Amino acid sequence: MSASAGPEPGLSADLRGAVGSFRIEAGLEAPAGRVTSVFGPSGAGKTTLLRAVAGLTRLDGRVSAFGEVWQDADGAFVPPHRRGVGFCFQEPALFSHLTVAENLAYARRRAPERPGAPVSAAVVERLELAPLLDRTPAGLSGGERQRAALGRALLSNPGVLLLDEPLSGVHLGARGRILDWLRGLARDLGLVVLQVSHDLGEVIRFAHRIALISDGRITAIGPAGTILAGEGIRAPRFEASVVLVARILDTADAAGLSTLDLDGQRLRVAGMGGQPGRPVRLRVRARDVALATTRPEGLSIRNVLDGVIRELRDQPGTPFIEVVVAVGGAGSRNLLLARITRAAATELELAPGRPVHVLLKSVCLEDP
Repeated sequence: MSASAGPEPGLSADLRGAVGSFRIEAGLEAPAGRVTSVFGPSGAGKTTLLRAVAGLTRLDGRVSAFGEVWQDADGAFVPPHRRGVGFCFQEPALFSHLTVAENLAYARRRAPERPGAPVSAAVVERLELAPLLDRTPAGLSGGERQRAALGRALLSNPGVLLLDEPLSGVHLGARGRILDWLRGLARDLGLVVLQVSHDLGEVIRFAHRIALISDGRITAIGPAGTILAGEGIRAPRFEASVVLVARILDTADAAGLSTLDLDGQRLRVAGMGGQPGRPVRLRVRARDVALATTRPEGLSIRNVLDGVIRELRDQPGTPFIEVVVAVGGAGSRNLLLARITRAAATELELAPGRPVHVLLKSVCLEDP
């Protein structure tokens, strides 16, 4: 397993064992205040791992959170209801005989006090639950049940929030707003958020860190941008992306463009605001990156960065290769992906260590 340095973990797990014929041998660390997405194919062990962290599935090994040992090799085992975990399943688990309001109130009554924890009114507003409060789960759609279950989990004031595709039935607009809000809550309250998703776009938008899982093993874990570029998540051709973190230097000028700092280089982007110094996340698709060996002139493209080729990856069965470029120097941790033809790579004599100019045709802004 590869790892990258980062904040001290709020959650640490090293688990092994079998569920039926499927074997798990997985270790991960999830920092407080960050969202860690567990990403991998169906049947890779994502849900089993989350259930084991919650104590719902018993595996061997060690789990600790915020300095408290939840289980270890000496037989210590804290039961699920004492772990301070909020678990949102893909299939919501609500009390069928209670209304939505009563489900939320049940969680709030039993919750420990945590400074700054969301109050009922904020949860109802953010999850758009007001029209549902007097209804029982039987009268809700799948997406409505998922929003109500997430509200109940949040009102239990957990220190660790486990999300197993809890918004798959929610329409895209509301899902995006909810994920952005949850990301902010994780940061503001110091929550550990561990998320499972099959949607790479959702992972890119939501996650600070990504843990890749395959056949029950964590194969790589680290910052989202590093994993997306450095570990090469294999996505369909037009989905390959990376996430960069830049800082606002100044807000929109007369032309509607703002200036960002990315590892000492400048970017101009449209459609954003915020205070200077605020971090912003940038999603850059490989299809929107072009490379040049001499600095181009007379282009409509506004953003041209200096970089050094880190790696060339063949794409068997296609005429393309992926080029990993470190922006700002060979040792930079800001990595970009470019998908170009083998013919272009040969003509330009591209190779690891070669300086290049990186042309960004489009940059998508994500919430920090």
